Amino acid sequence: MIYHADLNLTNRCELRCKYCHSSSGQPKKDELSQSEWIRAIKKLHESGIQSISFAGGEPMLHPEVIPLVNYACSLPSFRVALITGGAFNHDLLKRLPTSEHQFSISLSIDHYEQAKFNLTRPPRQGYRSSYSFESAIATAEALGMLGISWSVNTVLTSTNAPEIEELYTFVVKRLGAAGLLLIVCANIGRGSKSDGQGLPYSQFKERLLYWTEQKSKGLLSAMRISTISPWEFYLPLAEMGIELAECENLWHYSTPSRFDALEACDTSDTTGITEIAIDSNGDIYPSVLLSGLQSARLGNILNSDLNFIQNSSIFQQFQKPKPYLTYPACSTCLIVRQCRGGSKARSFWLMGSTLSMDPFCPRASDLVSPS
Repeated sequence: MIYHADLNLTNRCELRCKYCHSSSGQPKKDELSQSEWIRAIKKLHESGIQSISFAGGEPMLHPEVIPLVNYACSLPSFRVALITGGAFNHDLLKRLPTSEHQFSISLSIDHYEQAKFNLTRPPRQGYRSSYSFESAIATAEALGMLGISWSVNTVLTSTNAPEIEELYTFVVKRLGAAGLLLIVCANIGRGSKSDGQGLPYSQFKERLLYWTEQKSKGLLSAMRISTISPWEFYLPLAEMGIELAECENLWHYSTPSRFDALEACDTSDTTGITEIAIDSNGDIYPSVLLSGLQSARLGNILNSDLNFIQNSSIFQQFQKPKPYLTYPACSTCLIVRQCRGGSKARSFWLMGSTLSMDPFCPRASDLVSPS
């Protein structure tokens, strides 16, 4: 059953993030209107979906973002999140709902210094170089003044990984964020061209071990991690002989393969099983990571029945388990049960098949070298 949907309200964005999986920039010509988005949100809610995230592009640049967010928050038993880079008119924040409506905001901040911030999150041409950083900080300060609970999303790069503790202090203790979520780069879309900012596995492994040690000392308690595939969390720790159950408790992390729906499909990837994504023109995809990839298109939210989509041939590909025990690298892996072949979304995007081993796993380096 699908529980969550990511909604790319618009492809428009004033930033040019180097790792953007959706390659945002200019709005698409056929983006949905307010009434069409309301129809889409109503359909998702009535189908049993329990949560949505407004993203983009920059969702706050959609001309009707406020009524859309407020409409979603008015629906019963519906969790609503908004993911923003902060580059928009901050007067809009006063019209957003409060956290009592099961509403949350995630603000993207990758560094506490402007120059390093701009290495991965530069503004588009025509804006002053400080625009991205100043906009994000101004948004954080405005959220604090309005009493709206918010947290920070940080995509891990070679630039910020050595300074995560300083960033944590900056956003949590100085700016007042409720937490810091570290996000492993998907290496999809614009992110497939890391421009020298990718974090090699060896460096990630070293930093993850260090952060875990800090958390075991009671530090960095409001820091979490989000991975595209469970191997990104479990493999570095298992290779170092660290007790995985203890690490799960410290990070509040668990492999998705423990969810009933994913266990039934013998997978650790939520793509097309418990989540879908709606692009700014209404097109439906198995995951936000595959938005815009025509070979993964499932239909359009305005004229497609969600039950029919779940029975489509493309959707069914993501229901099939990977034959991971036939992969030499997986069959001997310490974390094979937690991972089960890795990300189907990345396999489909890069290899054209959901049944291939996750091409960015370091144990699959003979296929594709990890960034």
